[in-house]
Amino acid sequence: MEVEKYEDDVNFYRLPPSGHIDLVRVDDLVEERLNILAVFDEIKVDQTEVKTDSQGRNLEELKDRLLNAPCKFEDNFIKVFLADRSTDYKKPARERNHQSHFLLRLFFCRDPELKQWLAKVEHDLMFFLLSYLVKVKGNVTAVKKLVEDVLPFTEMKNTDSFYIQKANYKYTGFQDPNIFCADFDKALELVRNRKAYLEGGKAYVTATSTIPILCNKFREELLTMMGLLSTCLGDENDRLIPIIGRAYQRIILDRKKVMQKGKGPLDPVSLQDIEDLAKESYPPCMENIHNHLRKNHHLKYYGRLHYQLFLKEIGLSMEDCLRFFRAEFIKKIAPEKFDKEYKYGIRYNYGKEGKKADFSAYGCGKIINSDVGTQDCHGCPFKTFSKDNLKNFLSTKNLPAEAIEKIIEFSSESKNYTGACTLYFKSRHPASGLDVIKHPNQFFSASRIAIKRLSLGYLPSNQISGENEDEFTFDPSLDELMPDQEPQAKDEPMTDPQPTSQEVMEEEPFPTNIVIKQEPFFEEITPGQVQ
Repeated sequence: MEVEKYEDDVNFYRLPPSGHIDLVRVDDLVEERLNILAVFDEIKVDQTEVKTDSQGRNLEELKDRLLNAPCKFEDNFIKVFLADRSTDYKKPARERNHQSHFLLRLFFCRDPELKQWLAKVEHDLMFFLLSYLVKVKGNVTAVKKLVEDVLPFTEMKNTDSFYIQKANYKYTGFQDPNIFCADFDKALELVRNRKAYLEGGKAYVTATSTIPILCNKFREELLTMMGLLSTCLGDENDRLIPIIGRAYQRIILDRKKVMQKGKGPLDPVSLQDIEDLAKESYPPCMENIHNHLRKNHHLKYYGRLHYQLFLKEIGLSMEDCLRFFRAEFIKKIAPEKFDKEYKYGIRYNYGKEGKKADFSAYGCGKIINSDVGTQDCHGCPFKTFSKDNLKNFLSTKNLPAEAIEKIIEFSSESKNYTGACTLYFKSRHPASGLDVIKHPNQFFSASRIAIKRLSLGYLPSNQISGENEDEFTFDPSLDELMPDQEPQAKDEPMTDPQPTSQEVMEEEPFPTNIVIKQEPFFEEITPGQVQ
């Protein structure tokens, strides 16, 4: 009987592992793999965009999340695989990778939905590994070996430059010299997508263009093998199945419930929670308004509008919002004056008065571009604060000095306010995989998710420093485009229902038909420099 020798980082798991594994190690192996697969599952839940560009920059961002997936071993097997180390160093990790994959098969083969889930995330894991090796490391060896072992393609030795040019005709830059040949009917997917050169009934393709075919074939084989396994599975209900089931519940299902709540309020927010939430999870724009209200016991119209809609979106009830503002305002004005001039505005913003519309909270684009007077407290602090005021504010957050300098550089010099806010968020919540801040309520929800991730055992990455500046490079034009990228707008108050004599609000048009386009998990791969 042929035995797996653990010679490759990426394989189709066609040979089962051999040897003995104690139950304690089973738990550790399952946890390691599920924490890695959870990264791909989270990407779908929190709608993080993981696309690849010609430099593989987004693959680097995904790699950082995978490297920080927790495990009981010194390094998880992804971190070992991506390290430039010897085969002897990698062999224990390859063995863990193989064993943990087959352990998960035992549990996930028992239910059709579970089978589909495992096949999907394992497909994404293989796609990442092959794409990273080719696009970032320029190493096509693993792809070539899989193509030779799995696909009915033949590698062309001493390939004529004519075929290299024709097979790479869709790509620019460095061309992949590794060309495979097959009967055209064996490469119909590549022919259909115009990734093959046809001549004499043969299809000539690059090694890198076969990655989607390899991953799809792996997914099909995995589903087939789990289908067969489910028909001959022995009685493991009292041994392995409970161990794997508990790990799946804790690492995948419980975490997914937490993350899915990020689309709305994570938990009911009460009046007693406001102060703690402001310190822990408020974006700087809302924290500034909150602090101004606490200090001055009054907010001008735009401050009230921005803050009330924000509180509504995070789940504070209208009754608690009324009590909150009333308690602050009556420290300076009579209760009767509050009831007469301000109560109606809160009820209006909550959709209980006037046209009774369901108003949306303001997004980053409108907040950044709003007019802010010297006595106002609304607006984006990264734009309105002076350099000294911004530095004083950041210093109260216990951020690393390098992060503070980078945030100030983004806001004061680059005028990249969303980039500064995103860096501020990542500095406070290193465990989050959020790409860019687009909305104050997105900031709040992602903060609550990051805090709950830590409570579920998701380990944070190292504190942000200036070592990897590419990780914090944002498009400078993002701030101007932001209104078109905000979440679906429900409605927005156009006029103050009862403005005070000193406060007059201009009507501003606001789009009500915004649609978020969901991006594909990976974009088309283009070959980088290969060896």
